[in-house]
Amino acid sequence: MTFKAYLISDCHYDINNQYSLTSLKKTIKEIQVRDDFDAIFIAGDICNSPKHEHYVAFEQEFNGVSSKPIYAIAGNHDDLEQMKRSFSHISTDNKVETAENVDFILMDSSKKPYETMPLGAGRVSQRDIKALSQISKTSIILVHHPIFAVGNDTFQTLGIENRSQLVDEVLNNEHIRYILCGHGHYFIQINRGHVTQYMSPSSCYGFDHSMDKLEKTSLKGFLSIEIQNDELTVEKIDL
Repeated sequence: MTFKAYLISDCHYDINNQYSLTSLKKTIKEIQVRDDFDAIFIAGDICNSPKHEHYVAFEQEFNGVSSKPIYAIAGNHDDLEQMKRSFSHISTDNKVETAENVDFILMDSSKKPYETMPLGAGRVSQRDIKALSQISKTSIILVHHPIFAVGNDTFQTLGIENRSQLVDEVLNNEHIRYILCGHGHYFIQINRGHVTQYMSPSSCYGFDHSMDKLEKTSLKGFLSIEIQNDELTVEKIDL
């Protein structure tokens, strides 16, 4: 049996910005055409402004998509508590089990750093980090910020404050096999030890990571993910 899902990230949805509305509608249309999936995952930076009316409107965009479940995590632009209050159908659960005996661990990295870091950086709670040692079956971490450092130097300053501790916990547990993340607005795959990390493109706009500073590009997309026999296959779909 196969578990198939789509991952979209960094929608930066804004009811006052027509480009963001059009971009999300195009993404949803591409998913509807396929119509062969078990779930949709949203990897944070859902709305540019974390307000109730934006989250409600965002959720309504998916009304005609499917009866399949939708799961979301918060990004640095989001407010997780506001998401929980605003969403009625999109789930913010922190764990999703699949029929393939693989778990998705939905991790929150949207907390503000304790130290002074550039806007866009995040932090993972000690509770969530320590919980990684208790994972005892094949698992995929879904988190907004990359756990393994990728991208240009500027982008890496916008990462997780306690990244080194998080990396150690991930690499110390052989059951954690994959990481799915966003934040970088660009598809990057990296392997460290037994773990493969996939960074999703944005459904709204891209970033050029070949330069010293982050410049926006028109490149955008989402990911198709498939689990079969404990193995994850990822395909980038351009928009």
